[in-house]
Parts: sequence; C-alpha cells; structure tokens
Amino acid sequence: VCALPTCNDGVQNGAETGKDCGGSCPLCIGATCTTNRDCSDNNCIKSVCALPTCIDGIQNGAETSVDCGGSCGRCVSAACATNADCSSRKCLQGACAAPTCNDGIENGVETGIDCGGSCKSCVSAACSRNSDCSSKNCEQNGCVAPTCNDGIQNGVETSVDCGGSCGACVSAACTTNADCSSSKCIQSACAAPTCYDGIQNGVETSIDCGGSCGSCANAQCTTNTDCSSTKCVRNACAAPTCSDGIQNGIETGIDCGGSCRLCANAQCTMNADCSSKNCVQSACAAATCHDGIQNGVETGIDCGGSCGSCVSAACTTNQDCSSKNCGHNGCVAPTCYDGIQNGVETGIDCGGSCRLCANAQCTTNTDCSSKNCVQSACAASTCHDGIQNGAETGTDCGGSCGACVTGACTTNADCSSRKCVQSVCAVPTCNDGVQNGAETGKDCGGSCALCIGATCTMNGDCSDNNCIKSVCALPTCNDGVQNGAETGKDCGGSCP
Repeated sequence: VCALPTCNDGVQNGAETGKDCGGSCPLCIGATCTTNRDCSDNNCIKSVCALPTCIDGIQNGAETSVDCGGSCGRCVSAACATNADCSSRKCLQGACAAPTCNDGIENGVETGIDCGGSCKSCVSAACSRNSDCSSKNCEQNGCVAPTCNDGIQNGVETSVDCGGSCGACVSAACTTNADCSSSKCIQSACAAPTCYDGIQNGVETSIDCGGSCGSCANAQCTTNTDCSSTKCVRNACAAPTCSDGIQNGIETGIDCGGSCRLCANAQCTMNADCSSKNCVQSACAAATCHDGIQNGVETGIDCGGSCGSCVSAACTTNQDCSSKNCGHNGCVAPTCYDGIQNGVETGIDCGGSCRLCANAQCTTNTDCSSKNCVQSACAASTCHDGIQNGAETGTDCGGSCGACVTGACTTNADCSSRKCVQSVCAVPTCNDGVQNGAETGKDCGGSCALCIGATCTMNGDCSDNNCIKSVCALPTCNDGVQNGAETGKDCGGSCP
C-alpha cells in the first residue's frame, strides 16, 4: 500500500523542497528551495537555502534586525534583544535608543562616558583628539591635565601657558593686571610695557626708566647704563662729577665738555666744548691749519706756529708771517725794498710784482730781466736763447749780438741793412745811401745799378764791365773790354 508522504519518512516527497523539509514541513537548511520561505534563514539563493550573513538584506540567524544585532554589527534605531545589539549600547523596550550625553554609556562619537566628541570635554578620560579634552590636550588616547608649558591655553590660564596660576602674560588675554608681565591689563589684553605707562615693568629698574628706557636720575639701578650719570653705586644712581671717569651729565666727553674742562679728542655739542674750538659731527676735531679757527699753537687763524705764515695777523717771530717780517704790531705786509724775499717775489725784492731779477730764483720768464727762467733760476742773456733780452733790439740780434734783418733797432749798426728807420730795421733799397743787401757798392751792384769806381765782385757789377781787384776800373783803350764810348774792344770812340 502506498503510504502518504510525511515530514519524517526520510524521503523528499509531497510539497517538500528537501528531504523532510520545505513546503508544509520545517524550513530547510542547506537544502533545495523554491522560495525564501522554504529556508530556516529565509534566504533561498539559486534554489539552495543559504546560510545567514550580515549583508544578505534579511533578518535571519541570531540577528535582531536586518543584518544587525546578534553576531552582526550593532543596530542603530532598530529592534534589539540586548544592549550589545545596539551601536548606542542601549536597548530600550526592544529598540535601540539614540546615544545621548547623559545616558551613562560611552557611545556615539563620545571618547569617554558622556564626554568627548559632540559632548562636553573629558577630564582624565579616553580621547581621540584634543577637542575631546577639557585640557585641550589628548596624548596617547588619554586626556592630559593642563600645565603651564603644554603650549595650549587651558585650565585657568588667560592665554597660552600664562595668566591665572601660570606666569604673567605678555601681549595676551588677561583678567587682572597681575595676569600680565607688564602689570597692565587693558580691555582684557596684556599691554606691552612702555617707558611712559607709570609702572615699573619690562626690564625697567625703576618707574619708566632704566633697562631699555631712558636712564634714571635718582633711582634704583642694576648697572651703570640704568643711570643718566652712567654710574650705579650700591644699586642707586650717583650724581655726575667732572672726575668720575665717566661721560655723564652735560659732559660731551669723559670728564670734559659742558661745565667741565674743554675736550681734546672727545664728543661735543658745540665748538666751545673742544680745546680745538672745532666740533665736527659731534666730535672734537684736532686743530688743523685749514679749519678757519685760531687753535692749537697758531698765532692767527690757520697761520703761525706749526701752520703757514700769517698775513696781517699776530706774530711772535718772523717765521709766523708770510711776509717773514714780524713788526711791533703784527705781521708787516711785504714790500719791494724790505730786504726780504716775500710776497710774490722770486728773489730778494725782485720778481713777481717787483723789479725783474738778474741772478735769482724765478717761477716764470717774467720774473727775470733776461726773460729766461731755467730750472727755477734766472739765466743770463745770450744771443741764441730765442728771447729778446739783454741789450738786444730783436730776438737774439742787435746790441752785442749780430745785426737784425728785421725788427726793432736803436742804431743802424743793429740792422743787417745798416738802416734803422723809426726804431725798425729797414729793408735794403738801391737808394737808401747805404751799401747793404747784395750791393757791392753804395746803392749799386748786385740787384742795383752797375757801379762806377765802386767795389765789385765780378765784371757784371761794373757799368764799364771791368772789375779789377774788387774795384770797378775806368774804361781804357787797352783793358781788353769793350766799354766806355768804344764801338769795339779797345777801338772806336775815343780809342784809335
């Protein structure tokens, strides 16, 4: 007899989708299936009941909601059985409650129980970032207590590591003057110390003086530089003196200048501070011979003593004077007859604006009577120095030199033409009454008319064409020359 199918006959029959499971029988595990309902885990994949997973989109297995709870991740706002099923770690009446900052559980983005993240900062609790901690300092996942050197404004500090129980602040937030190193809190901010705030602060040694401020007069000090007198004795500024070895008070140099003695080589504010009477760029300049001041051993302004000689000034010796002549009332002006080489003279009382020098020193030709200055000495006149000097009437001619061809003259002898006309040598002519030029006789011979009875050099110089022993001879009938009234050589005319 054929038996009816049952859910325990060991055979897949009836509406079963697996052996004794599926259909009207219990759900199958790992068996064949046609729908999710055939499987105990409500998950039929490719006709086989799949094992439950945390990503199959189905609440199955030990899950308390779809893919969460049980062995899967905690649920958010979903069904739950225990606190462990929830990401907030709080299961309330079978549903996961949202995390709060007062649920007594570390959940949400909290880094400690009800602190950190979006809740209040934690103190001595777990943390992931500085903002989780009230000290604003998270180290190795734990909140660190605030200190005065953690580089963070925390605790009761009014600024980073200062104010409150820490050291005074400089240029930072404050609540009282005591929070500030400058002892001055203005509008909740530490004001920088100044030299005029009426408070001893900064590096001042007294109120608004000492340190980087102005020197103190009669106040406390730690070093000499704190004092206007530059002298700190037993932590008190001493009054300046002219013998304390320090430049102080109104002195312009060490113990000199101002109301003290004059300075030699020191600072100054005016000429009167200096022994040289010359204050240049706040320093006493040494006396010089060109500073426009009578100083040093000078007997006049920039002259006398070790400087150049003076002109019309006080003197003690002749050497103090440029004129080399010191009289009863000072330096005497140079003259051309004082027996001294002075002024612009190049020799004693000669040269320059005085008479010309003969044999003396010179600077230019005009200093010399010879008009010739050679190596700073007047040279004697010569007939070949290229200068009209001495008794010459022209350049190197006339006087004791050779006759001049042209130029000035005083006598006929000065001229090669032997003719001086109105103090000038005249050019020789054939009617000047003098034998000159190429003439062989007075106004005859050479380029002039032939001579008669005059000197000659050749027959051509003579009108009778007969020069005998350098004299033009009268014509004769036996001189071998056709001359006179002859019509032929020694014949015709008055000859036979």
